[in-house]
Amino acid sequence: MNDRASIDYLILANHAEVTNGMLYLNGGGWTDLFRPVVSEPGTLYLNSFSVAISLSFPPELANRQYHLVISLEKLGDSQVLAQNHSAITVGKPVIATENTVPHILVAATFNVVFPGPGSYRIFSKIDEGGDEKDYLFRVHDVKIGT
Repeated sequence: MNDRASIDYLILANHAEVTNGMLYLNGGGWTDLFRPVVSEPGTLYLNSFSVAISLSFPPELANRQYHLVISLEKLGDSQVLAQNHSAITVGKPVIATENTVPHILVAATFNVVFPGPGSYRIFSKIDEGGDEKDYLFRVHDVKIGT
Protein backbone atom coordinates (compact mmCIF):
# COMPACT_ATOMS: atom_id res chain seq x y z
CA MET A 1 0.00 0.00 0.00
CA ASN A 2 1.21 3.52 -0.76
CA ASP A 3 2.51 5.42 2.29
CA ARG A 4 1.63 8.88 1.02
CA ALA A 5 -1.31 10.80 -0.36
CA SER A 6 -1.59 10.39 -4.12
CA ILE A 7 -3.27 12.07 -7.07
CA ASP A 8 -5.28 9.41 -8.91
CA TYR A 9 -6.26 11.54 -11.87
CA LEU A 10 -6.54 15.09 -13.14
CA ILE A 11 -8.97 16.05 -15.92
CA LEU A 12 -9.97 19.29 -17.66
CA ALA A 13 -13.62 20.09 -18.30
CA ASN A 14 -15.85 22.91 -19.43
CA HIS A 15 -17.41 22.68 -15.96
CA ALA A 16 -16.82 20.42 -12.95
CA GLU A 17 -18.26 20.36 -9.47
CA VAL A 18 -18.32 18.03 -6.50
CA THR A 19 -21.64 17.58 -4.70
CA ASN A 20 -22.31 15.04 -1.95
CA GLY A 21 -19.04 13.24 -2.70
CA MET A 22 -19.80 12.82 -6.40
CA LEU A 23 -18.04 14.44 -9.34
CA TYR A 24 -20.17 16.06 -12.03
CA LEU A 25 -18.44 16.87 -15.34
CA ASN A 26 -19.67 18.73 -18.41
CA GLY A 27 -17.48 18.60 -21.49
CA GLY A 28 -14.64 16.72 -19.77
CA GLY A 29 -11.42 15.27 -21.10
CA TRP A 30 -10.45 17.82 -23.73
CA THR A 31 -6.88 18.67 -24.78
CA ASP A 32 -7.55 21.62 -27.10
CA LEU A 33 -9.23 24.89 -26.15
CA PHE A 34 -10.50 27.06 -29.02
CA ARG A 35 -10.87 30.69 -28.03
CA PRO A 36 -12.57 33.30 -30.20
CA VAL A 37 -10.46 36.18 -31.43
CA VAL A 38 -12.55 39.26 -32.02
CA SER A 39 -11.46 41.55 -34.87
CA GLU A 40 -11.57 44.64 -32.63
CA PRO A 41 -8.06 45.47 -31.38
CA GLY A 42 -7.58 45.30 -27.63
CA THR A 43 -10.54 43.00 -27.03
CA LEU A 44 -9.66 40.26 -24.53
CA TYR A 45 -11.54 37.00 -24.13
CA LEU A 46 -11.99 35.47 -20.68
CA ASN A 47 -11.87 31.67 -20.74
CA SER A 48 -13.53 29.66 -17.99
CA PHE A 49 -12.78 25.97 -17.42
CA SER A 50 -12.55 23.51 -14.56
CA VAL A 51 -10.02 21.04 -13.24
CA ALA A 52 -11.23 17.87 -11.50
CA ILE A 53 -8.87 15.84 -9.33
CA SER A 54 -9.23 12.59 -7.38
CA LEU A 55 -6.96 12.15 -4.36
CA SER A 56 -6.45 8.98 -2.31
CA PHE A 57 -5.14 8.74 1.23
CA PRO A 58 -3.97 5.55 2.98
CA PRO A 59 -5.89 5.08 6.26
CA GLU A 60 -2.77 5.68 8.36
CA LEU A 61 -2.60 9.22 6.92
CA ALA A 62 -6.09 10.17 8.07
CA ASN A 63 -6.85 13.11 10.35
CA ARG A 64 -4.02 15.26 8.99
CA GLN A 65 -4.18 18.44 7.00
CA TYR A 66 -2.82 18.49 3.45
CA HIS A 67 -2.16 21.37 1.09
CA LEU A 68 -3.16 20.96 -2.57
CA VAL A 69 -1.91 23.42 -5.18
CA ILE A 70 -3.28 23.56 -8.73
CA SER A 71 -1.34 25.83 -11.10
CA LEU A 72 -1.94 26.94 -14.68
CA GLU A 73 1.33 27.57 -16.52
CA LYS A 74 2.37 28.51 -20.03
CA LEU A 75 4.90 26.02 -21.38
CA GLY A 76 8.24 27.47 -22.42
CA ASP A 77 8.45 30.04 -19.63
CA SER A 78 7.92 30.12 -15.89
CA GLN A 79 4.80 32.26 -16.06
CA VAL A 80 2.07 31.08 -13.68
CA LEU A 81 -1.24 32.42 -14.99
CA ALA A 82 -3.46 31.26 -12.14
CA GLN A 83 -3.25 29.18 -9.00
CA ASN A 84 -5.67 27.51 -6.60
CA HIS A 85 -4.71 26.57 -3.02
CA SER A 86 -6.80 24.15 -0.95
CA ALA A 87 -6.42 22.84 2.58
CA ILE A 88 -7.77 19.29 2.88
CA THR A 89 -8.31 17.22 6.01
CA VAL A 90 -9.21 13.57 5.51
CA GLY A 91 -10.97 11.58 8.22
CA LYS A 92 -11.25 7.82 8.52
CA PRO A 93 -14.46 6.42 7.01
CA VAL A 94 -17.05 5.45 9.63
CA ILE A 95 -17.75 2.18 7.87
CA ALA A 96 -14.51 0.85 6.44
CA THR A 97 -13.10 -2.55 5.61
CA GLU A 98 -9.45 -3.38 6.14
CA ASN A 99 -8.36 -2.25 2.66
CA THR A 100 -10.49 0.90 2.42
CA VAL A 101 -8.58 3.85 0.98
CA PRO A 102 -10.40 7.17 1.39
CA HIS A 103 -10.78 9.21 -1.80
CA ILE A 104 -11.39 12.94 -2.00
CA LEU A 105 -12.74 14.67 -5.10
CA VAL A 106 -11.77 18.26 -5.83
CA ALA A 107 -13.05 20.63 -8.52
CA ALA A 108 -11.56 24.06 -9.17
CA THR A 109 -12.67 26.63 -11.74
CA PHE A 110 -10.21 28.91 -13.52
CA ASN A 111 -11.16 32.17 -15.25
CA VAL A 112 -8.20 33.34 -17.29
CA VAL A 113 -7.21 35.44 -20.27
CA PHE A 114 -4.55 33.38 -22.06
CA PRO A 115 -1.64 35.53 -23.30
CA GLY A 116 -1.72 33.81 -26.68
CA PRO A 117 -2.13 30.53 -28.49
CA GLY A 118 0.25 27.73 -27.60
CA SER A 119 0.89 24.95 -25.12
CA TYR A 120 -0.12 25.16 -21.47
CA ARG A 121 -0.19 22.82 -18.51
CA ILE A 122 -2.16 22.28 -15.35
CA PHE A 123 0.17 21.19 -12.56
CA SER A 124 -1.10 19.76 -9.28
CA LYS A 125 0.85 18.88 -6.15
CA ILE A 126 0.02 17.64 -2.65
CA ASP A 127 2.26 19.13 0.03
CA GLU A 128 5.98 19.73 -0.38
CA GLY A 129 7.61 16.58 -1.72
CA GLY A 130 4.22 14.92 -2.22
CA ASP A 131 2.61 13.40 -5.28
CA GLU A 132 2.22 15.54 -8.38
CA LYS A 133 0.55 15.31 -11.78
CA ASP A 134 0.35 17.50 -14.82
CA TYR A 135 -1.92 17.72 -17.84
CA LEU A 136 -0.86 19.38 -21.08
CA PHE A 137 -3.26 21.16 -23.40
CA ARG A 138 -3.22 23.63 -26.27
CA VAL A 139 -4.94 26.95 -26.86
CA HIS A 140 -5.94 27.86 -30.43
CA ASP A 141 -7.24 31.15 -31.76
CA VAL A 142 -10.35 31.05 -33.95
CA LYS A 143 -11.24 34.24 -35.81
CA ILE A 144 -14.81 35.44 -35.58
CA GLY A 145 -16.21 38.49 -37.30
CA THR A 146 -14.40 40.49 -39.95
